[in-house]
Amino acid sequence: MKHLSTKFILLFMLLFALHANNQHVQAQCQNGTSFGTVTAPAVIGVQRLLLAQYASEYGTWLSVVAGNTYTMTSTIGTDFLTVRSLTFNGTVVAFGNTTLIFTAPVSGTYYIHCNTNNVCGVQNSCRNITMTLNPPPSTPTITSFSPTSGCGNSTSVVITVLTLQATNVTFGGIAAQSFVVNNATQITAIPSVGNTGTIVLLQRWGNGY
Repeated sequence: MKHLSTKFILLFMLLFALHANNQHVQAQCQNGTSFGTVTAPAVIGVQRLLLAQYASEYGTWLSVVAGNTYTMTSTIGTDFLTVRSLTFNGTVVAFGNTTLIFTAPVSGTYYIHCNTNNVCGVQNSCRNITMTLNPPPSTPTITSFSPTSGCGNSTSVVITVLTLQATNVTFGGIAAQSFVVNNATQITAIPSVGNTGTIVLLQRWGNGY
């Protein structure tokens, strides 16, 4: 009796694990029916609209740009969206309930699958799907740095900024020997030998001086 009980428990655990895995797979939905084609917005803050899509279809969005961040919304506030790149059944970029924000990893055509929930429910009633191009992160502004002089290759310069999105630091146009991000508003950099001139924090969306 004890042996049978153990087998029953193991069977229950296996079925539960399979169900959980199935739920995870379904959370990235893929519809088979296409509806509508729209060109992605190219101007920050501009919205593009796909009208009357069903929650059993995918919309085709042209000219999505790598590195841009977009916001997707549905007029049905509980809808579940899945973003796929390059083909309708391509790589999943993002998924979740509206409002959904994603950053495009590659340029090209994207496919937005709309469903009623995270188990890919369907509903043949109209909703409007909107894509908005989001603004880039704010440009770092240097408020101070210390010391103002010293020996290159050994002196650490502490730079304080209003916002920090730096990917590199240059002194007089020459890359720092090294740099470390201390926190959200401070970075420590070591100039290369003999560097003088303007300090520039390099970032993807623009540079701070």
